[in-house]
Amino acid sequence: MALPHANFVLGPDFESPDCPNVACLIDSAASINTTNLAFVLALAKVFPHCVSAMYTSDDHSPVILSGIVMTTTELPVALEFHLPYRMTDGSPTTVCFGCGPDVSVNMILGLPVIFATKMVIDVAEGVAACRALDCNPFHLDFRRARVDVPKVAAEPRSTPSIGVFLQDLEALEKHWSCVYNIDFSNGKHACGTVKRARFAPSIEKDIGAAEKVEPFRFNFAPAPNDVTENYTDPALAKWEENDEE
Repeated sequence: MALPHANFVLGPDFESPDCPNVACLIDSAASINTTNLAFVLALAKVFPHCVSAMYTSDDHSPVILSGIVMTTTELPVALEFHLPYRMTDGSPTTVCFGCGPDVSVNMILGLPVIFATKMVIDVAEGVAACRALDCNPFHLDFRRARVDVPKVAAEPRSTPSIGVFLQDLEALEKHWSCVYNIDFSNGKHACGTVKRARFAPSIEKDIGAAEKVEPFRFNFAPAPNDVTENYTDPALAKWEENDEE
């Protein structure tokens, strides 16, 4: 079954050349943002500068994940990523994912993101408009949900703090591989790919500027009918008309 996905860039800003562009399943029935542990560790090891914080079960109780099936699973770690998107007031953003080995989708953006960004999902137009973010609506790509370990052709940045983080990550990876019997070098599933974000030649960083440049497209291939340029939320437009009356 095809489900709505949107491509989100993870990273501190749009000017960074080393930021992954990840297809995330948009799930309005998910109470938290979740990701597969093997998938997200592969991203964190190659793009450590995109990670804002990491929380483990040493300091916090694991999240117990349950749903429409009888079985439950634990999310023993949470990873928080920088996002290059800004709120309409100019404040920076991050996104936090609960990570577990039995999560069967690469990345899921759930109600926390939907509420915080005031996201309006318009399946008819094929876009998700985030009223609280200073960016164009996201293209929706309806595809089958998948889980895999990405192949990325990039070397992690080398700084002292990143070196310490990678050492901690490798130690935790060894621990989790023993606990969950997972080979994190190639994962439990067939390898997939993560494409790099495509950037515009110049990025407007002044949030208050009159003209803003959209830094990338959210589909890998151009949509047949680009509805995002002049997209307006029909419900919002109706409310504005009623207010004027």
